[in-house]
Amino acid sequence: MSTNYVKLIEELNNPHVHMSDITKVNNLICSIVAGGKNNLQMIFDFDRTMTKLNEQTNTHVSSFELLRHCPSISPKYLKAEQEYIDNYCPIEYNRAISDEEKKALLEKLWMDFAESLKGEPVSYEEILETATKVEPTLRDGTEKLLADLNKTNIPVLVVSGGYGDSIEAIFKHFGVLYPNVNIISNFFCFDNGVIQGLKNSFIINSRNKNDLWSMQPDYLNLIMDRSNIVVVGDSIGDAGVADGIPNVKNILKIGFKCKRTNETLSDFLKVFDVVIEDSHTLNVIQGIVKHIFE
Repeated sequence: MSTNYVKLIEELNNPHVHMSDITKVNNLICSIVAGGKNNLQMIFDFDRTMTKLNEQTNTHVSSFELLRHCPSISPKYLKAEQEYIDNYCPIEYNRAISDEEKKALLEKLWMDFAESLKGEPVSYEEILETATKVEPTLRDGTEKLLADLNKTNIPVLVVSGGYGDSIEAIFKHFGVLYPNVNIISNFFCFDNGVIQGLKNSFIINSRNKNDLWSMQPDYLNLIMDRSNIVVVGDSIGDAGVADGIPNVKNILKIGFKCKRTNETLSDFLKVFDVVIEDSHTLNVIQGIVKHIFE
């Protein structure tokens, strides 16, 4: 008889945790635990997934927003950034636009916005220093979870439509940029302390993350024998991030639903196995994977 992990894992029984199919969730956890640490890989979104949401008394800086706090950033960039945000939100949170339409619109929006980065006199070192001063806030439990995953050599992949250099700087600030952590995001191309644009022509946004695997042969080779995946994200698009990975047996999808999105709890439960509301911790994820460590 299989273990009832849904009942056993205390964190899954909180009122802010929802599951559309408890039996499916339990079967997935059973399979992932049985597969052990050598068969597991973890895939996270970054902003509002590994970082806290905004609270009444605190505004938490995202990887995207970190750049605006760099002292050398220009008013021209700040204006372009605000225009990008003003155009982004009506697309991302519009329920009348299909996912495919959103993907195309966001890709074009990002491509146009990326031009505003060129010539900004911001160095990588300034981004590192800004991360120590602004102090973006990771969710409670993130540092412990990443430390545990590092000790057990479980690969952690962060896939983000934000700025990769900011994510790297934040991880360095918190001391969690471990050897098992890989970041796939939008990284800057620097030349003598000046941003020349983005390194890659493929710009990641919230809706095209599952299109990137053909461009990641090194990472696919790293995880080729790991057939179980735990995916953690905060947007509908994050749920499908692992869909293009070959040789996968089990994917447990966990979603954080924040209040700012127009998508409903029902929308999230259609694509995520577990949905967490109103939480600033990674306790649910820690509660699940600790059974793999044992």
